[in-house]
Order: sequence, then C-alpha cells, then structure tokens
Amino acid sequence: MAVPSALENRNERNDNQGQVQDIDGMTYADLAAAQGRTAVANEAYGDMKLIPMLEIRITGTQTNLPPQRELTPFNIVTNRVTQPFAGTVAYVPLTIVTDEQPIRLLP
Repeated sequence: MAVPSALENRNERNDNQGQVQDIDGMTYADLAAAQGRTAVANEAYGDMKLIPMLEIRITGTQTNLPPQRELTPFNIVTNRVTQPFAGTVAYVPLTIVTDEQPIRLLP
C-alpha cells in the first residue's frame, strides 16, 4: 500500500461481524459536527485512518533514546521485546511533508 493511500480515510460500511467493525455508521464528518467545526472534504468518506508506522529495532543500551514523556507528543511508542530479539522497539508514525521552497542541489 502506498503512503498516500494509507493516509486516506477508510469506511467499513455497516460491518458488525469482521475484525474491523462499524456498528454506529458514523464518519469523521459526524465527529467534526459534534465538535462544532466544518468537516474537511475527506472526513465524509470514512471512519478509520490507517497511519503507516516505521519500526526501529534497538539493541544494546538505549542511552540515546529520550524518555517516553518526550516521545509521546510525537506519537512515538516504545516497547521492550524479547522475541525475535532482545531490546527495544520504537514505532514512529509516518506522514507526508511538503516544502514550498524548491530544493537547490549543488552541481
């Protein structure tokens, strides 16, 4: 799945038997209305957003890893693991970033 399609909204229409269930039939547009704001165009199309995550496996001592309280504002989660290796796993959400300025490459 490409990153742009992964960041789109998904809608599981009236599904109450699968692993991903939508039993209320609401979308992000309904949430926006409840919050008193106008929904953006893609919020009307779904009730789930898939966010691609980068998994970073860290072995040895994690002396350079910031504490979780500093990672939480960026939605980065860490877990200690023992399988398939012993260490720490960090999950970092990926987003598309664009820059208005053109990139100048040196010859």
